[in-house]
Amino acid sequence: MWERQITTLDELLTYKENLQAEYNTLTAQRKALYRRKSKTTPADYSEQIQTLTARIRELRREITTCADIEMDCGMVQDKVQRAKQPEKAELRVAENTHYNHVCAYGSQH
Repeated sequence: MWERQITTLDELLTYKENLQAEYNTLTAQRKALYRRKSKTTPADYSEQIQTLTARIRELRREITTCADIEMDCGMVQDKVQRAKQPEKAELRVAENTHYNHVCAYGSQH
């Protein structure tokens, strides 16, 4: 995804949707060629089918990669949230300790 300069989850999802749309279009085209191939001389459409199949294979790999990254992104976000929770708890304890100290110190004067 680096070569495509995809840096956000939204960009990734948009890219994945575009890949999926192209995949759907090409598989429909290939299906039509298979139908025509059975009615005519098979060699007429074999090269076109092979070309479409190669591109479809590439798209499948890209879509799978996008899905993997999307899942990894979700897991990383969960880990970041869990990592931040103890920090927030420590900050609250520190703030409470500071507040209690200030209150105790302020009441003595």
